[in-house]
Amino acid sequence: MASLTELSFNWLGFTRAMISNISFTYRSIYFKKAMTGMDSTNVYAYISIIALLFFLPPEILIEGPKLMQYGFQDAIAKVGLYKFLSDLFWIGMFYHLYNQVATNTLERVAPLTHAVGNVLKAFEEKGAAGGSSPYIKKMFLFINTS
Repeated sequence: MASLTELSFNWLGFTRAMISNISFTYRSIYFKKAMTGMDSTNVYAYISIIALLFFLPPEILIEGPKLMQYGFQDAIAKVGLYKFLSDLFWIGMFYHLYNQVATNTLERVAPLTHAVGNVLKAFEEKGAAGGSSPYIKKMFLFINTS
């Protein structure tokens, strides 16, 4: 709730962030339940493919025209096609590797432990990035001194 004092705060963004946090918690729980007959790598692969098939069509319909008209053209004009494609590739690669490591970790720990680790990781990232919220800075100091 420390974000309420930020000038750029809006309820829509806050609500979406909370939905995202809750979704990731449930994802961890269901990942763990789905790992009964498969290892974590296969579960991650299947869930990624299902998510792609489920979310890609609506995303293309909703965001596609705007993305092509403004997003891609502006980005390519600003940094060039090669850098744009290279950055897009590396962002996707690191995002995939991060999620793969998180899924492999989940195979070895309880979902609650995994969720607590994700919260601490988020605080660490905000603190390391010099988070603008005083609450985040205090949490970062608390975590590092504990």
